[in-house]
Amino acid sequence: MDRIHILGRDCSGSLTVFYEGPFRVGVFVRVENVKLYVAKVTFGSVPSDKEKFEFIKNYYHKLQFSPEVDAKVKPEIKNPKRKLKEAKKDIRQKGIGTKVQEALKKQHEELKEQKKRRESDFFPD
Repeated sequence: MDRIHILGRDCSGSLTVFYEGPFRVGVFVRVENVKLYVAKVTFGSVPSDKEKFEFIKNYYHKLQFSPEVDAKVKPEIKNPKRKLKEAKKDIRQKGIGTKVQEALKKQHEELKEQKKRRESDFFPD
């Protein structure tokens, strides 16, 4: 089974060629705006990569695609190492903790400031 993937700004597509009976069959899948369209083409013998690209270039616009079907768009899978690196960066920038912990920390800092002000008022320089 051979696959060719085509990615665009708002759409993506792929061609999968597989063996079915005495022929090779190509299935074109196009996804546009969360809608999926499919077209099936029968090739005689095993098409080379050059023949596949020539077919796409010359006949893609003439293909009869199926009616639209809602498609689930898979979230982009990120490299786990990259995810870890981004998480560490976020922690360094924001600090770790929940909203409650952040509020308690802010309250603690304000109390420290009030205490410093009281002490400076009590013991002038």
